[in-house]
Amino acid sequence: MFDAYLESFDFLKHKFKQLKGRQLVFSISGKIKSKKKMSQKQRNIIKKDLNQRLIYLERKAFISNIYIRIVYNYNDNNPPTVVNATKNMLDLMHVNVNQQNHNENKVVIRARLPYYDDSQVTFLSVRQNIEMESADSYVLIESFNSILQYANIESRLKSTKDIDHNNRSNDAVDFSKQIYYPANSLEYKIEMYRRQKQILQINEIVPFYFDLLYNHNKYHRKGNFFDNILFTILKYPIRVSITISQDKNDITECKKLFKEKLAQFKRDNPFFSSLYGPTILSVFYKPQKNIDIKDIDNFIQKIVAPCFEDEFKPPFRMFAPTKEEMEAIKAVGYCNNLNGHIIGYDILKLPSDNKHNEGFCIIGFHMENHSDVIASLKNGIEEIINNV
Repeated sequence: MFDAYLESFDFLKHKFKQLKGRQLVFSISGKIKSKKKMSQKQRNIIKKDLNQRLIYLERKAFISNIYIRIVYNYNDNNPPTVVNATKNMLDLMHVNVNQQNHNENKVVIRARLPYYDDSQVTFLSVRQNIEMESADSYVLIESFNSILQYANIESRLKSTKDIDHNNRSNDAVDFSKQIYYPANSLEYKIEMYRRQKQILQINEIVPFYFDLLYNHNKYHRKGNFFDNILFTILKYPIRVSITISQDKNDITECKKLFKEKLAQFKRDNPFFSSLYGPTILSVFYKPQKNIDIKDIDNFIQKIVAPCFEDEFKPPFRMFAPTKEEMEAIKAVGYCNNLNGHIIGYDILKLPSDNKHNEGFCIIGFHMENHSDVIASLKNGIEEIINNV
């Protein structure tokens, strides 16, 4: 009888609500800038405020691997880049035990900040919104193990109730069909955006990957580990065998290699030589074992984002208008400084295996709204629960 309950719809519904109750959600008012743009006093004020919130909630720092979702809302046309703000934000949520500034972390309780160290961050999802009514940041943190259970719950709910909950668009696009609009006209850019958006949709991180990557042995075939499996799933991946060490010379070499890979990708796929929509990166990263590696936020900030942005120069809006178009549409407050920057990224640190010591990075990119895979996954579960 008890075993039957553990497999029932009611138990899955209870488990889902239980997991959601363990998440930590908070917001920070005001504009989060890069570390260089915020004083130590401003940073300490935020840390002390987080201390008080965790004390009020009777919560202590996560000790497990964690998932973090960050959404920035800015109400001006001069926001920091999403990677620089995130580098600062992640540091604000834990204590730097090796601080050089004696004023850093002053009167801050380490156990009453969200987590202890950046190395705990296994999955990081970041988005940026501009032209909101106010400036603030929304943060959600929960155990990464919960993420694996969410994927399992959705899978079992579908199986239990025989529900197909696939929200992906089925509208086919003929990518080989000629575009008759003049090149670089507004109509041409909109059509290219529509085609690129749909063909890149498959590059998004989806719930299936969690089960696939963290339980890959059951999918394993001889010589076919999860990095090879990823290549059969992603339609347009960029693979780079690198590990980001602390050495500046190594970082320079990694950037050179990464740019070469990106340039080669553009030569092989001229359809993406110019991007016509706001771009989000999907990054799968497996660090090389037994070396001093950079944390997950440094990996994006130092290598991936600057190289990708330099090579692809993605627009912040759906299309990047010319000066004439801007004058014609009177685009007040258009964020020129954001052109050439990504608007968000998802980075998933892959589990290590005992047979392969090589570090590598697989990059996918897509054009979507400001949701992310976990928010979509939870919404999917709730929709099934509410409609069954």
